[in-house]
Amino acid sequence: MKLHIVLPFLLAPIAGVLIGVQIFEGTEDAAGMRGSEKNSSVQTQPAGQQASGLPQASTASGSGQAPTGFAFADLMSIMRKGGPGVSAPALQTSFEATLQQPPGENKTRAMQSAFNAWVIEAPAEALAHMDSIPAEERQTIVANALAALAQQRPETFASYSKAIGQETGTVIAATLGAMSESNPAEALAWIAQYPNLDAKGELTAVVLPGLIRSNVALAAQTVASMTDRAPVSLIQQVAVSYAQHDPAQAYQWVNQVIQERSDASPAQLLNHVSSSLAASNPAEAAKYLNRTDDPAVRKSLMSEIAIRQGQESLTTAWNWLSQYNSDPLYAEAAQDLLYRWSYTKPEEVARILPTLTNQELQAAAGTRLSLFWQQRDQASYQAWLASLPPGSLKEAATLAQ
Repeated sequence: MKLHIVLPFLLAPIAGVLIGVQIFEGTEDAAGMRGSEKNSSVQTQPAGQQASGLPQASTASGSGQAPTGFAFADLMSIMRKGGPGVSAPALQTSFEATLQQPPGENKTRAMQSAFNAWVIEAPAEALAHMDSIPAEERQTIVANALAALAQQRPETFASYSKAIGQETGTVIAATLGAMSESNPAEALAWIAQYPNLDAKGELTAVVLPGLIRSNVALAAQTVASMTDRAPVSLIQQVAVSYAQHDPAQAYQWVNQVIQERSDASPAQLLNHVSSSLAASNPAEAAKYLNRTDDPAVRKSLMSEIAIRQGQESLTTAWNWLSQYNSDPLYAEAAQDLLYRWSYTKPEEVARILPTLTNQELQAAAGTRLSLFWQQRDQASYQAWLASLPPGSLKEAATLAQ
C-alpha cells in the first residue's frame, strides 16, 4: 500500500522534467530562428573589414544604418548546451533595462554586469540577443561575458568555445584576451587543447601580456616551447619583463631560445634585454656588466647603457664608456654609440672623432657620420669637412661624399 502511494510522487518530477525539456527545445528553436532572421543582414562582412584579425565594429552613429558587428546567430544549432534557469527571464529584463540608460561609462558597466549574469545563467539565450549591444562595445562585452562563463562554468564554456572556434577564431581571441586579465593560465590551458587554432601563435600572443604579469617564468616556458612558431615580438616581450626581475635569468633564457631558433638574431635579442635593463634600472645594468663574463652580454650592455645615456648627453655617455677603453669589447661598443647618434647628433659626434686614437674606429665612424650628415644638412657637413686637418679622418670623410 505504501509503495502504491509513493510511486506517483516519484514519477511526477520525472514527467515534469521531460515536459520541461520538450518545452525548452521548442523555445530554443524559436529563439534560434528569431536570432538568425535578425542577423541575416549582417553576417557577411565586407572584404578587408577583418584585416587585423579581429572584427571591426562600426562606429557610425545617426546614419540610419544598422550597426555591423560579429553575430552568433548561426551558432544556435550548435549552442544547445543547457537551457535557461529559472532566473533567466529576470536577467534578460535586467539586461534590456541597461540598454535604455544614457551613453557613458555607467551604462557600459551596467551592460557588462547584466550580460555576464545572463550568459552565465543561460548562454544560448543571452548570446542570441547580443546584437542588441551597441556595435562599438559588442566585442568587448561579449568577450568579457564568455570569459566569466569560462571561470564559473568551465565545462559549458568548453562546448561553446569549441563551437565558436570552428566558426570564427576572432571571437575566441577576444575572449581569451579577457580571460588572461584574471586567469591567464586557464586561457593558456584552453589553447593547449585546441592547438590547430593557434598554428601561428596568434592566440598565445593575445594571452601572453596577462601571463607575463602573473607568471613570467610560465610565459618564458610557453614561448620557448613554441620554438620557431613564436614571433620575435613574443620573445622580446618575455625578455624585457625577465630583465626587470632577474637579468641573469633573462640572458640565460634568451641564449636558450637563440639555440632553438633558425631565424632570430642573437645580438638583436640580447640588445632588447640590455636596453630594457638599462632603461628600467641603469645602476643594476652597470653592476651586472661588471660582474658578468659573457662577452656577448658584456658588449650588449656596454653599448645599450652608453646609448641610453647618450639620449641626454653624448659627451656624458662617451665619458662613461671611456672607463672601458682597455676592454677588448670597447671598440665595438664605441662604434655602436657613435653610429647611433651620427644622424640625430652629428655635431656632437664630430667633436668626439678627432679625440679617437684608434684610427680604424675613427675612419669607420667618420665614414658613417659623413653619409648621414650630408643627408641632413649639406652646408654644415661641408663646413665641418673643410675645417678638418689633413689626415685619416679627413680622407675617410672625403671618400664618403
